[in-house]
Amino acid sequence: MKKIALVTILSALVITLIGCGTSKNKVENDTSEKITVNYKNEIKKLTDKEVFKMVVDDFDEDGEEEAFALTKGKQNGDESEFELWFLNSKESKKLADAFIATSDTSIETINLGHKYVLFNEVQVRQNDEMKTIIYGVEKNQAVELYSKNRINLFVENNELYAYNYSYYELQSDFKDWMSLSQQKYHFKWDDNSKTCKEYEAKEISEEEFFKMSNAKNVKEKIDNEIKNKYSKTLENVKYTYLLREDDTVDVNMLVELKDKSQYKYYVTVSCKDNTLETDVNILEGNKELKLNI
Repeated sequence: MKKIALVTILSALVITLIGCGTSKNKVENDTSEKITVNYKNEIKKLTDKEVFKMVVDDFDEDGEEEAFALTKGKQNGDESEFELWFLNSKESKKLADAFIATSDTSIETINLGHKYVLFNEVQVRQNDEMKTIIYGVEKNQAVELYSKNRINLFVENNELYAYNYSYYELQSDFKDWMSLSQQKYHFKWDDNSKTCKEYEAKEISEEEFFKMSNAKNVKEKIDNEIKNKYSKTLENVKYTYLLREDDTVDVNMLVELKDKSQYKYYVTVSCKDNTLETDVNILEGNKELKLNI
């Protein structure tokens, strides 16, 4: 009987504790939602544009949540007029005056050791008028930590990347016959110095490439895919190799056909302890030593 009573008391205690935790979480969620609503109402007083995207968080970990808001005006074709705002409990500040961009323009919270805000201004033309900015919050104020034109950074598995968009001739006799391709470049963030830059790369010889484990396997897979794709029209394939600081190897290919047309491709494989992964995914374009912007 005493055993049953003890089990009942313990069960009730567990339920009570769980209930307390649920109640606390609900209060925190309600508080956060209320703060978001308050910030949205504040934005309405500052601009005639609608809130397009907003992120709210305690970015400087001082117990107070701040907000970054992207506002959007009427759409004109593929583009609209945007503004970027920062708000805290005491004041608001416009970080970017009205600018024209597409609806792919965005802000998002990213965690790179601390919480930051990634802002991407997206234009119709790739690389031409794009912009990326990483903001932090220090002493309740927005601080621009990194800014770069002609790229948009994105996060993949907590790592920063950017695409380069490039054109290249397919046939030397036809200057207007061009191909657009995109190549992915890896960026590193130093949370101590608050700096962002590309991982460095160097060109290596084919002899150095073949000293890596699985290199022969990787090359054979690439050769087979190229031969299957172009069959009897293939004339030649020229290879170059880039070893990157982030433990990856880029294999560039210049495919020449019998009709003199040319196509560029690349494969990126990881290289751990001088051993290459063997999964091969052929993509269009060639990788450069660094992002060509």
